Amino acid sequence: MTAPGGVIFRAYVDADEKYIYSTWLRDLRDADPSPLPDELWFPAHRAMIDGLLADPAVRVVVAAAEDKPGEILGYAVAEPHEVLWWIQVRKDPQLREKGLARAMLQEVNCPPGTPAAWATPSSRDRLRNPCRSRSIRRERARRTGTR
Repeated sequence: MTAPGGVIFRAYVDADEKYIYSTWLRDLRDADPSPLPDELWFPAHRAMIDGLLADPAVRVVVAAAEDKPGEILGYAVAEPHEVLWWIQVRKDPQLREKGLARAMLQEVNCPPGTPAAWATPSSRDRLRNPCRSRSIRRERARRTGTR
């Protein structure tokens, strides 16, 4: 699948870090009912994202504006055919419901049915990917020796 009109897909670059970390952590915290205080929750989850972005088995695709490649419209983080770690589309009515998330899933080789590590209330219905968060995260921690 190609990107919707006016959108290109590109690899993650260092300049994307601030946007990816801030949106992933913010949206994940909003979706996570954990009683863990923020001063413990944020560093733990930031370390998890650090590990994922540094892992050569993990693929990150960034959707950007064709005329402004530095403008992030969304991104997907996945281990192809294994786990969808995170997907995000900017909260802009011009972008929503246009197939951008579906196109990014294809870019990172996550066909329907690929287990998702996390799910927000809106993603549960739209992506149709089973959420197996605890088992996926536990298996990754076992493989990488992280917690």
